[in-house]
Amino acid sequence: MNLTTISLGAYKATVDNSIAHNLVRADTALYDTTGQHIKVNQSYRSTKTQAELYKNRKPGQRVAPPGKSFHEKGLAVDVTNWKEAEPFLRKEGFLNPLADDKGHFSIGEFSAAKYKQIAAGGSMALIVAAGIILFFLMQRR
Repeated sequence: MNLTTISLGAYKATVDNSIAHNLVRADTALYDTTGQHIKVNQSYRSTKTQAELYKNRKPGQRVAPPGKSFHEKGLAVDVTNWKEAEPFLRKEGFLNPLADDKGHFSIGEFSAAKYKQIAAGGSMALIVAAGIILFFLMQRR
């Protein structure tokens, strides 16, 4: 791991050098298009910090156990303006298929196949639910 701290307007991110240029390019493209920077509120964190977050997580809150977070590797960022930043981050290789953690983006955590599988899972659940509803509606006739 080779960490570097980069500036994204008024925001700073400490990430592995292997993804720093991707994040800067995404930020530059977002800024050139919208006039705003990627607002990173979390980037690298130590295993000790990850352990504290994991220990103090709220019920239902997504927090990786210590040793399993891509934040500990410097390969993930949490972004507050994710709606605006997502297409620019995605273009630079950052992925996030998590429906319950839209601001989390990383490189290498989600393979393209896994990304499609997770994203499709939400659609498949809707299709199954619609089928069940239709089945019961047809039974009422």
